Amino acid sequence: MDAVYDALEREKLQLFKRVAEIEVQQQRQRGLFDKVPHFSQIEDAGRNLGRLLSRLSQTRLANEVAAGEGCVRDCPTCGKSCAVEVARRTVSGLDGPLEMLEPKAHCPACRRDFFPSA
Repeated sequence: MDAVYDALEREKLQLFKRVAEIEVQQQRQRGLFDKVPHFSQIEDAGRNLGRLLSRLSQTRLANEVAAGEGCVRDCPTCGKSCAVEVARRTVSGLDGPLEMLEPKAHCPACRRDFFPSA
């Protein structure tokens, strides 16, 4: 498993380097390098790219959690089996808004909603 993990780390680093190269190309097209930029401009571009990656990974990770919840969960109050539905939801994260899937169940006996992944 360590070899697989290490290979994924190397692949991730290669992808990050490629994305950084694309960012430089886009900033060049926007004229950032027409004159010597202030370092804060370089830093802002990197931070914006980082926030985008953060939102994308949060969305993907949250969707993975939602996918693993299954179709039926027991109500935390009465223990009755309840159907789980998945709904798309916009959440405000530290790095900005992101859309994610959220599992939600309703117990007709208790007349309450509950969120299995919470």
